[in-house]
Amino acid sequence: MPFWSQGDIMTDQAVSYACIHRMLDDSVDLASRYHDRLAGADDCGVGDLLPDQRLRRMADRLNATTRLSELIVWALYQKSVATGEIDAGEAMQRMPSLCHPDEPLEPVDLHSTEVLALFDDVSRLYARMIRLDGMIRSCAANAG
Repeated sequence: MPFWSQGDIMTDQAVSYACIHRMLDDSVDLASRYHDRLAGADDCGVGDLLPDQRLRRMADRLNATTRLSELIVWALYQKSVATGEIDAGEAMQRMPSLCHPDEPLEPVDLHSTEVLALFDDVSRLYARMIRLDGMIRSCAANAG
C-alpha cells in the first residue's frame, strides 16, 4: 500500500490522489497552451534582436519547456504510485531529479505579454510541484 492513497486528503503527512490527478491535468493543459501559443507566436521583430538577445529568448523558452516536461513526468510517477502500478520506493529511485528546484524562471522582457503570462503559470505550477514533492518525500521518509 503506498504511503498515501485515493482516500487521503492533502495534509502535512499525505497528498491525495485527487491532488496528483489535478497536478497532472494542470500540467498537460499548461503544456498544451504553451505549445499552441509558441506554435502560433508572432516572431516579428526577432530579426531586430541582437544575437545574444535571440539566444536568451530561446533559452527562456527551453527552460520553460524543461519545467513542463518535469511536471508531467513527476505527476505520472505519482499517479503510478497512487494506482498501485509501482510502489513509492521504486518511484523515488526511478524518478529523475528535478533540474531547477531552486532556480526561478526569470525570462527577459523580450517576449509577448501572453508568453510572459505563460512563463508565470509555469513558475507557479513548478513551485506547487516542488512543495508537493517535498511533502511526498517527507511522508516516505517517515513511513520507512
